[in-house]
Amino acid sequence: MKSRDELLKTLDAHIKTIAIKAKETEACINRICNKTNLPVQIISDYITGRVLLLNANDFELFAIAKEILDEAQLKTFYNASQIKRYSAYKFETKEINSLDFNMIKIAEDQWVGYVDVDKLIQMRDAQLISYNENTQRTLRRINNGEEELYQIYVNKKQVKAITDAYESGRYIPNTITLNVLKTDEGNSADIQYDEHEKVLTLSNIKSIDIIDGYHRYLAISYLRNTHPDFQYSMELRIVNFTEARAKQFIWQEDQKTRMTKMDTAAFNQAKESNKIVNELVKDLNKEGSILYGKISRNAGIINEAFLSQAIDNIYLQDLPQKNKDVAVIKIYKELTEKIRTLIIEAPELFEKKWSRDFIIAVVYWCKYGSEKGMIKYINKLASNQPLYKINKRNGQVIVDFDKIKSILRR
Repeated sequence: MKSRDELLKTLDAHIKTIAIKAKETEACINRICNKTNLPVQIISDYITGRVLLLNANDFELFAIAKEILDEAQLKTFYNASQIKRYSAYKFETKEINSLDFNMIKIAEDQWVGYVDVDKLIQMRDAQLISYNENTQRTLRRINNGEEELYQIYVNKKQVKAITDAYESGRYIPNTITLNVLKTDEGNSADIQYDEHEKVLTLSNIKSIDIIDGYHRYLAISYLRNTHPDFQYSMELRIVNFTEARAKQFIWQEDQKTRMTKMDTAAFNQAKESNKIVNELVKDLNKEGSILYGKISRNAGIINEAFLSQAIDNIYLQDLPQKNKDVAVIKIYKELTEKIRTLIIEAPELFEKKWSRDFIIAVVYWCKYGSEKGMIKYINKLASNQPLYKINKRNGQVIVDFDKIKSILRR
């Protein structure tokens, strides 16, 4: 059987062609709902892309797959037993009368506490968590020349990175923010706070908007769908904002100090190139070493972020992910030996700040060069700067291998 990931990818491709055609979309939604008793709003959100299929539970995903895929395709994702079981199932509403949260009140319209995966999924399965298009940072416009559609923009790489971090236990819990929307007609849920017990109770819940933490919520939904025992606790903020105040909150959150992509990557302690740099720092940055205090983020002569990026580009970028963990030790040992050789043979190199080009030249020599003529080799490369180029699509800095090879051929 093909995996859930492959099913999601297949359905996403089909949905993109359906969602842009209003009549086809409506007919597809009605057929699914009539066969399964699933609420129109749930299926409508998935088919139009307002909610990602990552959120769908097993039955919802099957219901959509059975409608969109032909029988042969369906059998590549589900066995006969699953098809029989899901085909006979009818949706029953999982109503929630009220929810209690242990929280501290920090303002008249804001409470902070914690939530675990069980409660988030309970809310998801009862269709209480919604994505308010009017209070989101980015929507994607899709146009087929006749009709257009706005879908939630999701950074799938970010979701994957968060999922991997959750799965390995590396993710440091941070805040998810839910908004009980306040309108002229009232709130989207009744709110009651017990000051003595520190308990916030939501009842008569129509919907609760997620206004910060959507990518984390997607990662959590995906992991619970694929790993039923997955559990995590995280900080939860519940607010009672109008749309205008929610927009102000999102703007405020967006004003936090930003790092460059390179600096952000250098903070990721799970990244293989950062693991290598961390080991180099431990081994070569010791007191008494010529490199003591010279490899650092800001004050040293060798910038950690530049070094990590050069290692990533030169040593790791062509390796399959499954081979990278094994390669880390080998690369670290090779770099350590080569840099120790430089320390012995050319200590003068460590008396001035290394440019990005010089770091690239040294790392390239560590992988491909020999000890014979090493200083000439490194200086020849570094003097022909720049040895990198900027990817126009995403702004990332990448080593210019073609230029380096042409320099060495001269």
